[in-house]
Order: sequence, then C-alpha cells, then structure tokens
Amino acid sequence: MTFDPDTIDIPKSYETVPLTDIKVSHHPAGALEATPVIVVTLNRPEKHNSFTLDMMHVFEKIYPMFDVDERVKVVVLTGAGKMFCAGADLERGFSGMDKVRNQDYHDSGGRLALAIHRCRGIFPPVSPHFGTLFQETYADADQVVARALELATEIAENVSPMASYLSRELMWRNPGSAEETHLVDSEVLYHMLNSAEGIKAFFEKRKPNFNASLEVDAPPSFPWWSDIDTRRRPKASKGKL
Repeated sequence: MTFDPDTIDIPKSYETVPLTDIKVSHHPAGALEATPVIVVTLNRPEKHNSFTLDMMHVFEKIYPMFDVDERVKVVVLTGAGKMFCAGADLERGFSGMDKVRNQDYHDSGGRLALAIHRCRGIFPPVSPHFGTLFQETYADADQVVARALELATEIAENVSPMASYLSRELMWRNPGSAEETHLVDSEVLYHMLNSAEGIKAFFEKRKPNFNASLEVDAPPSFPWWSDIDTRRRPKASKGKL
C-alpha cells in the first residue's frame, strides 16, 4: 500500500516525527521548528544503512511533507557511519513483498525515487554540482586499459548478462515519464526477484551461475516497447558450439 493521502499534516518539528531507521534533523542544529535546510540520515550504521521496506515507507511519508511545506527549501540526504548505503537489505528487504501479478507490483526502490522526484528543491544526478563523482582518472595512460580489463573481468564473473541487458533497456526504452517508467521497472524487477540467481548465490555463499536467457527467461512484458525494425535481429542457431 503506497502512502498517498488526500491531505498531509505538516509537523511543527520534523525531529519529533516517529520514524524507523531514518533520522530527520534541522539545520542549523537546535532549531525547534522546521528550517529551510533539512537533513535526512539513513540510520542503520551497524548494517551499513542497507535499505529496507520500512525505510522506503518513511521516505513516502516525509518527502511529500517536505514538498508541501513552504518552510523547507533544500533536503540533504546522507548516511550514518562509514557508508552511505550498502544497497537493499537482502535479509529483510524482500520478506514483506506481497505475491501479486507482475504488473501489479510496485518496486520499493522506484517508489522511493518517485517520492524524491516529486519533491521540489532536488538536484538531479547530472547536475554540475556533482562534478566528477562518477569518473576515474589516472596519471599514467598505461593504467587505463589495465583498469578497464579489470572492470570487464569483474563484470563477466559477477553480472548476469540478461539482467545487465534489461537494466540498459530500462534506461533507453523508458515510456516517457517517471511514473510510467516506475510501473515498467516494477514489473521487470518483480519477475527478476522471483528467479534471482544472484540473491540465491548470496545466501548460499557461492559464486553465481548466470545462465538465464532472454528467449526462455525474459519477463512476460518483454519487450515493453514498440520495436522499429531497421534491421532484422539474428537469433542463435540451434547447433552446438
């Protein structure tokens, strides 16, 4: 169930709102009422702030408040401890996931992203304020290819080809809006979670064996776009390698 009320009660102080594994504080510190700058902290440092469904529900609760609260101008998102967020908590993150049809599932990560997306005063990840955050640089040119091969080997050993392809297509083949993209993302992710070799390998403490194929194991909605056939896409022959 998504948090989607007709009206929102704005608290005098966000620091008094009871929340699970999320801390909201005012800046400057000590203010008794909401300030123009609000700090949201992922607060599970003992678990490296790995994300849970409860934390997603908190985001769906507080970000709509920030959106309609004229006192709040900027929201700073951070994490307690040594790490911002280790990703989804695999032990708790999916335990409360309802069994539904693929098209009826709404991904928790997408719901979180939409809660932030719909809030005013947010910088997108392509903003120049982030500088070269997602870039590696090397003083010696000879190190570039070596690092590229290191990354390529890591991807080949640890990434599902089908999951990688679907992730890329979710970026390039989006339906045109954040909300429609969320629905497509949810259906694909729900299908993948119910047959996720990576998660099984994680819990069984072994290396994953990614052998799923698009022809046999793709989500029912694939492809979710209308393909323009500029050139016929070949398929693998049935012969042995």
